[in-house]
Amino acid sequence: MPSLQIGLDDLESPKPKRSLAKRKATYASKGAYNGSGKWEKTVKVDHGESASTASPNSLVAKRNSMIVGVDFGTTFSGISTVNSTDDVGLVKVMRNWPGVNDNYDKVPSIISYDNGTLDSSSFCWGYQVQPEMESSTWFKLLLVQDAATEEHDDPLLRQCAGKGLMRTVGGKQPPQICRDYLGCLYNHVLETLKMECSASVLELTPLHFSLATPAGWKDLDRARIENAARSSSFGSRPNDKITIVTEPEAAALAAFDNYQRRFGSNGPLEANTNSIVVDMGGGTVDLITYTINKTQPFKVEEACVGTSAKCGGTTIDRNFHMWMEKTFGNAFTQLEAALFGPGSQFMQSFERAKRQFDGVRRWSRICLHMDTPDCQHYARSFNEVLISSDEFASMFKPVIDRAVALIEQQYKTVSAKEEMVPTKTIILCGGLSESVYVFYQIKNACKTLIPEAEVIKPENAWSAISQGAALRILQPRVTTRRNRRSYGICVHRKFVEGLHREQDAFEIQGIGKRHSRDITLTEKKGAATKANKRVWLKALVELGGANGEAGTVDIYASEADDPPTRVDDPRVYKLGEIKLDFSDVPHPKKKKVRSRNSWVGRQNYYVQNVHIGQVIQPVSNTVEFIGRVGRKRVGLRSFHYDDLSSSTQGPCIRSPGAEVTGDEDPDDEESYESEGSEEGLFVET
Repeated sequence: MPSLQIGLDDLESPKPKRSLAKRKATYASKGAYNGSGKWEKTVKVDHGESASTASPNSLVAKRNSMIVGVDFGTTFSGISTVNSTDDVGLVKVMRNWPGVNDNYDKVPSIISYDNGTLDSSSFCWGYQVQPEMESSTWFKLLLVQDAATEEHDDPLLRQCAGKGLMRTVGGKQPPQICRDYLGCLYNHVLETLKMECSASVLELTPLHFSLATPAGWKDLDRARIENAARSSSFGSRPNDKITIVTEPEAAALAAFDNYQRRFGSNGPLEANTNSIVVDMGGGTVDLITYTINKTQPFKVEEACVGTSAKCGGTTIDRNFHMWMEKTFGNAFTQLEAALFGPGSQFMQSFERAKRQFDGVRRWSRICLHMDTPDCQHYARSFNEVLISSDEFASMFKPVIDRAVALIEQQYKTVSAKEEMVPTKTIILCGGLSESVYVFYQIKNACKTLIPEAEVIKPENAWSAISQGAALRILQPRVTTRRNRRSYGICVHRKFVEGLHREQDAFEIQGIGKRHSRDITLTEKKGAATKANKRVWLKALVELGGANGEAGTVDIYASEADDPPTRVDDPRVYKLGEIKLDFSDVPHPKKKKVRSRNSWVGRQNYYVQNVHIGQVIQPVSNTVEFIGRVGRKRVGLRSFHYDDLSSSTQGPCIRSPGAEVTGDEDPDDEESYESEGSEEGLFVET
């Protein structure tokens, strides 16, 4: 299918906006204007089952569901549950896990295939995995194709692959391992709920899974997590569904709820202040700043775009392994991987020492048998590795420095805004925030960076993400979010002598000289947005003749803070494409032409006006683009990504020929030019 050349509709002056009186008259004629100064949306009613004829069980199922917050972490994963009709204080953290008698808030993100066999019945996961088993760990990080490329990422991340730390086993690829692990997690959730409420009740209860994903990952990388969850049966039962939430938002919601319930109006969270939330996990550090609009009811909005780095608790583990290699050489590196890899008794001992480290104790001791003589760092008679306080602190330092740098970056971003909202709190969440050493190091650093802000840590910070993911569905509190990247399409526009380059010029029959390779952004990074907002681009396209009446339009994205203006900018990458089909759209110049002595079915060349819109869904893993001529849809694509690392087939395209309802027509909506928007763009909410 040919690629269509989309141009800005700059051939004539823009259509003047209708007056308020005319818009009222339009809505009144449709029965949507109530005459009191307000418009009311027309609601479609499903007449398949009325309230009077619906069965009691179906009504209960629609009214009650079980919300399941899912925190799929690099080193540990967690689950929280709450009924959709419960109070926010009834969110329950799942603490029973197979393979262990004690109760823990989380389960290790580790899986073993029983020494490499591919039989699913031999899976061991979480606490079931024994130190002597060949296991796969940190596989979540392997979903990211461009690991360690951002400013604050750990540069050693990729070096640890295959060294006993971040590894795959059984010949399986990272997406397969994630699917298998999440499948074990899903089955455990079902079995636990069956024990609580019985299998018959669970069968009638819809499950709404709220899956947390790293905010700083690209759409495609975050989609790999969702794809792994769906392929492992999450959301597979009738009426079950999955919603995506970012990890820092989930952590923030849990922290906000904790302080509101425990301290109320006496708590540290005040209206008209900013709060920086720092989620410090095993593989990532995610930050987001919220402006607290009001505390009763509690409502916040994103103050700026979140930032993140691929570093965390695993960075300390990698630094420890490097220290061991440097200190003991072959005596350490020639050991079997099962003796020192994640899940081994050696690393379990180091994990305990890492949590207990406070910077005061002079020496920390880790058990490991090596063929090396007594020295400053090894007590052979006790088979113990000795780490000094300064050496241990140096392993923490890169993570703390990156977290502090990200906090400073967030603070400078919000401080540069015209609205002077003070930053009063810095909330630490995640497993690494449980470290006393980490807490006080960040607290001391922030005394200089942000003197007016108090560093605090909520109760149960380790399980905050799974709790917050459930709260995101139960009681949404974020009113406005910020776009984390820019989206747009390549367009041509009227050529201006002296402004545009001749090498980018071309002619279009009936239009004239045009300039190509520009990008018009439908939405820019950092712009405030709300769910279901539509941004429309008024465009034109030349059809007929050799061009035919259908083709594709490429969709581009950029992570850059200053949005690029040209498609050949290296910061721009292709997101996908949308198919537009104009064959059923009438046009006055759309006539067949004769080629010599026979009809060949070609069409005259003609210019077709088209609206290309983007539907903003800031909390989901979906980016939707629509093509429309008047009230007829000519293209719709929802970018719900397949794993493009193994397949070039993109996401499915919805039927382009369906009619749209009147409330989707931008000419029938109260639309407005977005402030500072590009030419041809208008917004509707």
